[in-house]
Amino acid sequence: MLDFNHVLATPGIDVQYFTGQSTATLTQWQTWRKPRGVKNIYILGVGGGGGGAVGANTAATNAGGSGGGSGAQTCVWIPAMFVPDVLYVQTGAGGQQPAVLVSAAAQVAGVPTYVALEPSTTLTPNMTLLLANGGTNVISGGTLATIAGMPLAARGSYTFFVGQSGTGGGTAGSGAGTTLSVPISGIMVQGGAGGGGGGSATGGTGGAPAAPSGSPINDFFLPTRTGGTSASGATPATAGGSGIITRNFIMNYGGLGGGGASDTSGGVAGAGGNGAPGSGGGGSGGSTTTAGANTLARPGNGGDGFVIILSW
Repeated sequence: MLDFNHVLATPGIDVQYFTGQSTATLTQWQTWRKPRGVKNIYILGVGGGGGGAVGANTAATNAGGSGGGSGAQTCVWIPAMFVPDVLYVQTGAGGQQPAVLVSAAAQVAGVPTYVALEPSTTLTPNMTLLLANGGTNVISGGTLATIAGMPLAARGSYTFFVGQSGTGGGTAGSGAGTTLSVPISGIMVQGGAGGGGGGSATGGTGGAPAAPSGSPINDFFLPTRTGGTSASGATPATAGGSGIITRNFIMNYGGLGGGGASDTSGGVAGAGGNGAPGSGGGGSGGSTTTAGANTLARPGNGGDGFVIILSW
Protein backbone atom coordinates (compact mmCIF):
# COMPACT_ATOMS: atom_id res chain seq x y z
CA MET A 1 0.00 0.00 0.00
CA LEU A 2 1.38 3.40 -0.96
CA ASP A 3 1.72 6.26 1.50
CA PHE A 4 -0.94 8.83 0.71
CA ASN A 5 -1.48 10.08 4.26
CA HIS A 6 -2.06 13.64 3.06
CA VAL A 7 -5.14 12.38 1.16
CA LEU A 8 -6.24 9.32 3.13
CA ALA A 9 -6.36 11.07 6.51
CA THR A 10 -9.64 12.85 5.77
CA PRO A 11 -11.60 13.73 8.95
CA GLY A 12 -14.94 11.95 9.17
CA ILE A 13 -14.27 9.62 6.21
CA ASP A 14 -12.62 6.20 6.24
CA VAL A 15 -10.41 5.97 3.12
CA GLN A 16 -8.68 2.74 2.12
CA TYR A 17 -6.39 2.30 -0.87
CA PHE A 18 -5.53 -1.07 -2.46
CA THR A 19 -2.98 -1.88 -5.18
CA GLY A 20 -0.09 -4.06 -6.22
CA GLN A 21 -0.77 -7.49 -4.72
CA SER A 22 -1.40 -9.51 -7.90
CA THR A 23 0.67 -10.52 -10.93
CA ALA A 24 -0.33 -11.72 -14.38
CA THR A 25 -0.10 -15.33 -13.15
CA LEU A 26 -0.87 -15.02 -9.43
CA THR A 27 -4.14 -13.74 -8.01
CA GLN A 28 -4.02 -12.12 -4.58
CA TRP A 29 -7.10 -10.98 -2.69
CA GLN A 30 -7.09 -8.16 -0.16
CA THR A 31 -9.78 -7.65 2.47
CA TRP A 32 -11.92 -4.57 3.20
CA ARG A 33 -14.06 -4.45 6.35
CA LYS A 34 -16.99 -2.09 6.66
CA PRO A 35 -16.46 0.46 9.44
CA ARG A 36 -19.15 0.43 12.09
CA GLY A 37 -21.97 2.94 11.71
CA VAL A 38 -21.30 4.14 8.13
CA LYS A 39 -24.21 4.91 5.84
CA ASN A 40 -22.54 5.53 2.46
CA ILE A 41 -19.85 3.72 0.51
CA TYR A 42 -18.06 4.98 -2.60
CA ILE A 43 -15.72 2.70 -4.57
CA LEU A 44 -13.43 3.74 -7.43
CA GLY A 45 -11.57 1.00 -9.29
CA VAL A 46 -9.14 1.02 -12.22
CA GLY A 47 -7.81 -1.99 -14.12
CA GLY A 48 -4.12 -2.65 -14.75
CA GLY A 49 -2.50 -0.51 -17.42
CA GLY A 50 -1.17 -2.06 -20.62
CA GLY A 51 2.58 -2.52 -21.03
CA GLY A 52 4.27 -0.67 -23.87
CA ALA A 53 5.25 -2.23 -27.20
CA VAL A 54 8.80 -3.09 -28.26
CA GLY A 55 10.53 -1.01 -30.93
CA ALA A 56 11.58 -2.97 -34.01
CA ASN A 57 15.14 -3.80 -35.11
CA THR A 58 14.76 -5.86 -38.30
CA ALA A 59 15.66 -3.23 -40.91
CA ALA A 60 18.12 -0.40 -41.46
CA THR A 61 15.66 1.96 -39.75
CA ASN A 62 12.69 0.92 -37.65
CA ALA A 63 9.57 2.28 -35.97
CA GLY A 64 9.34 2.84 -32.24
CA GLY A 65 6.98 0.84 -30.06
CA SER A 66 3.54 2.27 -29.24
CA GLY A 67 2.49 3.10 -25.69
CA GLY A 68 0.16 0.88 -23.68
CA GLY A 69 -3.45 1.86 -23.01
CA SER A 70 -4.64 2.70 -19.51
CA GLY A 71 -6.98 0.56 -17.51
CA ALA A 72 -10.68 1.38 -17.58
CA GLN A 73 -12.31 3.11 -14.58
CA THR A 74 -15.49 2.20 -12.74
CA CYS A 75 -17.12 4.12 -9.87
CA VAL A 76 -19.89 2.88 -7.57
CA TRP A 77 -21.79 4.77 -4.85
CA ILE A 78 -24.05 2.54 -2.79
CA PRO A 79 -25.90 2.76 0.54
CA ALA A 80 -24.04 0.80 3.21
CA MET A 81 -27.09 -1.34 3.97
CA PHE A 82 -26.59 -3.14 0.63
CA VAL A 83 -22.91 -3.93 1.29
CA PRO A 84 -21.79 -6.89 3.44
CA ASP A 85 -19.39 -6.43 6.33
CA VAL A 86 -16.46 -7.80 4.29
CA LEU A 87 -15.50 -7.23 0.65
CA TYR A 88 -12.63 -8.78 -1.28
CA VAL A 89 -10.45 -6.71 -3.60
CA GLN A 90 -8.32 -7.99 -6.47
CA THR A 91 -6.29 -5.25 -8.14
CA GLY A 92 -5.28 -6.14 -11.69
CA ALA A 93 -1.58 -6.40 -12.50
CA GLY A 94 -0.14 -4.07 -15.12
CA GLY A 95 1.06 -5.61 -18.37
CA GLN A 96 4.77 -6.15 -18.94
CA GLN A 97 6.92 -7.70 -21.61
CA PRO A 98 8.68 -11.04 -20.95
CA ALA A 99 12.33 -11.25 -19.95
CA VAL A 100 13.42 -12.01 -23.53
CA LEU A 101 12.22 -9.22 -25.82
CA VAL A 102 10.97 -9.78 -29.36
CA SER A 103 11.30 -7.17 -32.07
CA ALA A 104 8.06 -5.22 -32.63
CA ALA A 105 6.19 -7.20 -29.95
CA ALA A 106 2.77 -5.66 -29.29
CA GLN A 107 1.53 -4.22 -26.03
CA VAL A 108 0.81 -6.57 -23.11
CA ALA A 109 -2.70 -6.34 -21.65
CA GLY A 110 -3.35 -5.35 -18.05
CA VAL A 111 -5.49 -7.52 -15.77
CA PRO A 112 -9.01 -6.50 -14.66
CA THR A 113 -9.71 -5.20 -11.16
CA TYR A 114 -12.56 -6.65 -9.06
CA VAL A 115 -14.39 -5.93 -5.83
CA ALA A 116 -16.42 -8.98 -4.90
CA LEU A 117 -18.39 -10.69 -2.15
CA GLU A 118 -16.13 -13.75 -2.16
CA PRO A 119 -12.41 -14.23 -2.98
CA SER A 120 -13.17 -16.54 -5.87
CA THR A 121 -10.80 -17.26 -8.74
CA THR A 122 -13.84 -17.99 -10.91
CA LEU A 123 -15.64 -14.69 -10.64
CA THR A 124 -19.31 -14.57 -11.56
CA PRO A 125 -21.38 -11.41 -12.07
CA ASN A 126 -23.71 -12.17 -9.16
CA MET A 127 -20.87 -11.86 -6.64
CA THR A 128 -19.24 -8.81 -8.27
CA LEU A 129 -19.80 -5.29 -6.97
CA LEU A 130 -17.21 -3.58 -9.19
CA LEU A 131 -15.33 -4.54 -12.34
CA ALA A 132 -12.77 -2.39 -14.18
CA ASN A 133 -11.06 -3.87 -17.22
CA GLY A 134 -7.34 -3.67 -17.89
CA GLY A 135 -5.62 -1.96 -20.81
CA THR A 136 -5.72 -4.13 -23.94
CA ASN A 137 -2.92 -5.91 -25.83
CA VAL A 138 -3.18 -3.33 -28.61
CA ILE A 139 -2.90 0.44 -28.37
CA SER A 140 -6.44 0.83 -26.96
CA GLY A 141 -7.31 1.49 -23.34
CA GLY A 142 -9.42 -0.83 -21.20
CA THR A 143 -12.95 -1.47 -22.44
CA LEU A 144 -16.04 -0.43 -20.52
CA ALA A 145 -17.49 -2.72 -17.92
CA THR A 146 -21.26 -3.26 -18.05
CA ILE A 147 -23.85 -3.62 -15.33
CA ALA A 148 -24.39 -7.21 -16.51
CA GLY A 149 -20.88 -7.95 -15.24
CA MET A 150 -21.46 -6.34 -11.82
CA PRO A 151 -25.21 -6.32 -11.15
CA LEU A 152 -24.84 -5.74 -7.40
CA ALA A 153 -23.92 -2.13 -8.18
CA ALA A 154 -27.48 -1.52 -9.38
CA ARG A 155 -28.47 -1.01 -5.72
CA GLY A 156 -26.71 2.33 -6.01
CA SER A 157 -25.27 4.58 -8.72
CA TYR A 158 -22.43 3.67 -11.07
CA THR A 159 -20.36 5.16 -13.89
CA PHE A 160 -18.03 3.60 -16.45
CA PHE A 161 -15.07 5.21 -18.23
CA VAL A 162 -13.15 3.63 -21.10
CA GLY A 163 -9.36 3.64 -20.74
CA GLN A 164 -7.24 6.14 -22.63
CA SER A 165 -5.34 4.72 -25.60
CA GLY A 166 -1.57 4.88 -25.77
CA THR A 167 0.04 6.88 -28.55
CA GLY A 168 1.87 5.58 -31.60
CA GLY A 169 5.59 5.05 -31.93
CA GLY A 170 7.67 7.23 -34.22
CA THR A 171 8.03 6.15 -37.84
CA ALA A 172 11.20 4.50 -39.12
CA GLY A 173 13.87 7.05 -39.94
CA SER A 174 13.89 9.37 -36.91
CA GLY A 175 10.14 9.90 -36.46
CA ALA A 176 9.17 11.23 -33.03
CA GLY A 177 6.80 9.33 -30.76
CA THR A 178 3.30 10.80 -30.71
CA THR A 179 2.51 13.35 -27.98
CA LEU A 180 0.40 12.10 -25.06
CA SER A 181 -2.58 14.25 -24.05
CA VAL A 182 -4.22 14.61 -20.64
CA PRO A 183 -7.67 12.94 -20.86
CA ILE A 184 -10.82 15.02 -20.42
CA SER A 185 -13.30 12.13 -20.36
CA GLY A 186 -13.33 11.98 -16.55
CA ILE A 187 -10.88 9.09 -16.24
CA MET A 188 -8.02 9.71 -13.80
CA VAL A 189 -5.37 7.57 -15.53
CA GLN A 190 -3.45 7.99 -18.77
CA GLY A 191 -2.13 5.84 -21.60
CA GLY A 192 1.57 5.56 -22.38
CA ALA A 193 3.47 7.46 -25.10
CA GLY A 194 5.19 5.84 -28.08
CA GLY A 195 8.94 5.50 -28.53
CA GLY A 196 10.97 7.36 -31.14
CA GLY A 197 11.83 5.73 -34.46
CA GLY A 198 15.26 4.34 -35.20
CA GLY A 199 17.09 6.47 -37.76
CA SER A 200 20.43 6.75 -39.50
CA ALA A 201 22.67 9.43 -37.99
CA THR A 202 20.09 10.16 -35.27
CA GLY A 203 16.94 8.55 -33.95
CA GLY A 204 13.57 10.10 -33.12
CA THR A 205 12.65 11.53 -29.74
CA GLY A 206 10.32 9.59 -27.49
CA GLY A 207 6.71 10.66 -27.11
CA ALA A 208 6.29 13.48 -24.60
CA PRO A 209 3.26 14.70 -22.61
CA ALA A 210 1.11 17.61 -23.72
CA ALA A 211 0.43 20.26 -21.10
CA PRO A 212 -3.16 20.30 -19.75
CA SER A 213 -5.47 22.80 -21.41
CA GLY A 214 -5.04 26.29 -20.03
CA SER A 215 -2.13 27.55 -17.97
CA PRO A 216 -2.18 26.00 -14.48
CA ILE A 217 -1.32 28.42 -11.68
CA ASN A 218 -0.66 25.66 -9.14
CA ASP A 219 1.36 22.47 -8.98
CA PHE A 220 -1.42 19.93 -9.50
CA PHE A 221 -0.06 18.90 -12.92
CA LEU A 222 3.65 19.21 -12.11
CA PRO A 223 6.45 18.21 -12.44
CA THR A 224 7.12 18.50 -16.15
CA ARG A 225 8.31 15.23 -17.73
CA THR A 226 10.00 14.51 -21.04
CA GLY A 227 10.23 11.68 -23.52
CA GLY A 228 13.59 10.03 -24.15
CA THR A 229 16.16 11.94 -26.15
CA SER A 230 17.25 10.38 -29.44
CA ALA A 231 20.55 8.63 -30.09
CA SER A 232 23.09 10.66 -32.03
CA GLY A 233 25.98 8.79 -33.58
CA ALA A 234 27.49 6.54 -30.90
CA THR A 235 25.69 8.40 -28.09
CA PRO A 236 22.81 6.21 -26.87
CA ALA A 237 19.22 7.34 -26.57
CA THR A 238 17.74 7.93 -23.12
CA ALA A 239 14.72 6.38 -21.44
CA GLY A 240 11.32 8.02 -21.29
CA GLY A 241 10.14 9.38 -17.95
CA SER A 242 8.02 7.16 -15.72
CA GLY A 243 4.50 8.08 -14.64
CA ILE A 244 3.69 9.77 -11.36
CA ILE A 245 0.65 10.32 -9.14
CA THR A 246 -0.20 14.01 -8.87
CA ARG A 247 -1.60 15.71 -5.79
CA ASN A 248 -5.04 14.59 -4.60
CA PHE A 249 -5.18 11.93 -7.31
CA ILE A 250 -5.94 14.57 -9.96
CA MET A 251 -4.17 12.37 -12.51
CA ASN A 252 -1.99 9.24 -12.67
CA TYR A 253 0.41 9.79 -15.54
CA GLY A 254 1.46 7.22 -18.13
CA GLY A 255 5.02 6.26 -19.02
CA LEU A 256 6.75 8.19 -21.80
CA GLY A 257 8.46 6.87 -24.91
CA GLY A 258 12.13 5.98 -25.16
CA GLY A 259 14.35 7.67 -27.72
CA GLY A 260 15.12 6.01 -31.05
CA ALA A 261 18.50 4.46 -31.96
CA SER A 262 21.02 5.61 -34.56
CA ASP A 263 22.74 3.33 -37.07
CA THR A 264 26.09 3.74 -35.33
CA SER A 265 27.37 1.04 -32.97
CA GLY A 266 26.67 2.20 -29.42
CA GLY A 267 23.77 4.45 -30.42
CA VAL A 268 21.18 2.13 -28.91
CA ALA A 269 17.49 2.83 -28.31
CA GLY A 270 16.01 4.08 -25.03
CA ALA A 271 13.61 2.21 -22.75
CA GLY A 272 10.01 3.26 -22.20
CA GLY A 273 8.93 4.68 -18.83
CA ASN A 274 6.73 2.70 -16.45
CA GLY A 275 3.14 3.84 -15.96
CA ALA A 276 1.77 5.09 -12.64
CA PRO A 277 -0.96 2.85 -11.10
CA GLY A 278 -3.59 2.06 -13.73
CA SER A 279 -1.70 3.90 -16.48
CA GLY A 280 0.00 2.58 -19.61
CA GLY A 281 3.71 2.00 -20.06
CA GLY A 282 5.75 3.90 -22.62
CA GLY A 283 6.93 2.26 -25.84
CA SER A 284 10.64 1.64 -26.38
CA GLY A 285 12.60 3.35 -29.12
CA GLY A 286 13.11 1.76 -32.51
CA SER A 287 16.49 0.14 -33.03
CA THR A 288 18.55 -0.69 -36.14
CA THR A 289 20.24 -3.71 -37.69
CA THR A 290 23.56 -2.13 -36.77
CA ALA A 291 22.60 -2.13 -33.09
CA GLY A 292 21.57 -5.80 -33.32
CA ALA A 293 19.06 -8.05 -31.61
CA ASN A 294 20.70 -7.85 -28.22
CA THR A 295 20.13 -4.12 -27.95
CA LEU A 296 16.35 -4.03 -28.07
CA ALA A 297 15.20 -1.56 -25.44
CA ARG A 298 12.64 -2.57 -22.81
CA PRO A 299 9.24 -0.88 -22.93
CA GLY A 300 7.65 0.50 -19.76
CA ASN A 301 5.44 -1.70 -17.61
CA GLY A 302 1.78 -0.85 -17.22
CA GLY A 303 0.88 0.38 -13.74
CA ASP A 304 -0.98 -2.04 -11.47
CA GLY A 305 -4.68 -1.39 -11.05
CA PHE A 306 -6.02 0.06 -7.82
CA VAL A 307 -9.15 0.51 -5.72
CA ILE A 308 -10.11 3.37 -3.39
CA ILE A 309 -12.99 2.76 -0.96
CA LEU A 310 -14.49 5.66 0.99
CA SER A 311 -17.10 5.17 3.70
CA TRP A 312 -18.85 7.66 5.96
